[in-house]
Amino acid sequence: GDKSAPAVVVLQEWWGVTETIKRQALKLHTDGGFRVIVPDLYKGELGVDAEEAHHLMTNLDWPNAKAELVECARYLKATGS
Repeated sequence: GDKSAPAVVVLQEWWGVTETIKRQALKLHTDGGFRVIVPDLYKGELGVDAEEAHHLMTNLDWPNAKAELVECARYLKATGS
């Protein structure tokens, strides 16, 4: 899309980057004209039940996750948004 469009960093729920999150990101892009980035903080893992989602969230490397989110925002800004 237009690199000068406003941008959004879409964060996953505790389940991970689910199909619902992907649909919401696409809707922001398609309907709202936003550039959208969805960082996968669980690196492809999904919580299939509450216990697994809790385990993923509890074991998240928070400093690295924060750095990844900051990098996403910097990337969007540096490339035009």
